[in-house]
Amino acid sequence: MRPFFLPTFFLCVAALLCCAGRIFSQNGDWVVKVREVGVEDGLSSRFVNRIFQDSEDFMWFSTSEGLNRYDGYRMEVFHPQRIGGRVAFPFFIMEDCASKIWLSSQTVRPIGDRENRYVWTLDMLDPISRKIIPADSLLPFPLEDLTQVGSIPGKLILFGTRHGAVFAYDGSVFPLFGAQEWGAITHLGGWGDGTVYFVSGKVLRVIDQSGKLLYRADLPKRLLELNSNDKGDLWGLFLGEGGEKSLIRLFSESEQTLEVPLSPIFDNHDPDLFRWLVTPDGGLVLGYYGTLLLLDSQGNLILDFPKKLPNSSEFLRLTFLYFDHSGGLWLNNHSGVAKLTWNPSPFRNFLHEESYSIRGLGWSNDSVLLVANYSGALLLNIRSGRQIPLPFKEAYGLGVSRDKEGFWWLGVHSKQFLRISADFKTLDIIPLHIPEKWGSEQSQIDCKAPFTDSRGKIWLGTSNGLGYYDPGFGKALFLHPGPRFSDLQEKSVNCFLEDEKGLWVGTSGGLYLLGPDGEVRSCVDALRHLSIYFIHRDREGSYWLATRGVGWCTGIRSPGWSRNSTQKPA
Repeated sequence: MRPFFLPTFFLCVAALLCCAGRIFSQNGDWVVKVREVGVEDGLSSRFVNRIFQDSEDFMWFSTSEGLNRYDGYRMEVFHPQRIGGRVAFPFFIMEDCASKIWLSSQTVRPIGDRENRYVWTLDMLDPISRKIIPADSLLPFPLEDLTQVGSIPGKLILFGTRHGAVFAYDGSVFPLFGAQEWGAITHLGGWGDGTVYFVSGKVLRVIDQSGKLLYRADLPKRLLELNSNDKGDLWGLFLGEGGEKSLIRLFSESEQTLEVPLSPIFDNHDPDLFRWLVTPDGGLVLGYYGTLLLLDSQGNLILDFPKKLPNSSEFLRLTFLYFDHSGGLWLNNHSGVAKLTWNPSPFRNFLHEESYSIRGLGWSNDSVLLVANYSGALLLNIRSGRQIPLPFKEAYGLGVSRDKEGFWWLGVHSKQFLRISADFKTLDIIPLHIPEKWGSEQSQIDCKAPFTDSRGKIWLGTSNGLGYYDPGFGKALFLHPGPRFSDLQEKSVNCFLEDEKGLWVGTSGGLYLLGPDGEVRSCVDALRHLSIYFIHRDREGSYWLATRGVGWCTGIRSPGWSRNSTQKPA
């Protein structure tokens, strides 16, 4: 574990938090699931102030009407005061190495002739015998000297004193760190490997289970709260001299110091209602009434939960947050408690503005797409989401293909194809050569589906039939009327697929198989009434067609071509 402390360089995320339009657009990349547990599930009260999971995966909920243990199906309610306990509404719930549950709370009491002071109450619950015993008598020091409790779940219960000493319990209490002059222990916790961290005065210390000092660092700001995960990522909530609040990563496997200022989000909110946790992967969850944000380990905002939850201001009461062993986030809400889980969506949304109608896609490299849409064309980096409009606006972009020389072909609305260089810097306009006998119909023709076959021949689908590019004919494109092609004339040619059988062409009047010169070899009669917009052949030899006319996408196994796979092509 590599410790580091406090900024030589601060990675400020204020700008990211303010750029809501860019950040929140990523919400489409997550699927959030909610599981609520309330009084209808046996919860004794909807007012929950603590959540805990023990080593046997039972969930414990501390409520105003008792302590609840939940196995995912059944709720068992303990009433501590009815079985000898003194802690009715636990401030901490912890587990020791013998699976006993420790309950603690603080009350204000007068200590002798001195002024009032917060004094801890400690009870130990045996879930099997359902007995509670006071744990105060186990301590080798007066209870009024106890200033902080903590735990390494399932291993050690930790105690800090006003004299700077740290004790641990693993069946009996033993000293970890002797009393020092620096003052009371104000923050205390530990990790699964037995490492313990604590703060006294303005100093953070990390020790091993034998009490050996592993790390020491001075705190230049006022520390309000510490939180960590099981991996050893330790974050602190700090208050600056001007009242500004920030979260600083104090100790981590990472080598990078990170400070997350909170003023862009929570500056006008009551700090007592602000809740936060360190995520299992070292990021942060930040919560306030009606607000819940997920940050990654670099401080980047990746998920705004209210955008995924209905009635978030009512749902997110957020007086307590807790991560269970599976990484699910538990919180208290209007009905009791709820568990949130989130996973990357199998779909990521790009270009989801209403102005976009995607008509064609082509890969430029492993992360960049050439997109044809009703605004022309643009490049899209699918990793960063960055969009780069191409410097030509030639009406609608209707299709994309790439030839063997690396040129991009873009079909457009205005009776022409565009040939674009591989670096997207130069453009050739390839006009559509239309037979004179078609007359005025030429004004209605769209160029929409370029395709390069295995021989390098460039086929061009239009709204009025099939064509190809002839480089020897002055870079002109013309259509081929004639008996061998007559079935394709006046049909919109939408898509192509080449395999060992020949060239498949999807049209507004069904699916055709062409020979090497474009002659029609066969037509799938069962599909003549359908408009075919996309065709794909999978590894098993099935052909998948996207159609319009019956509103479905079907898989058809070769050599059958009807819905029931009964008709074979000629």
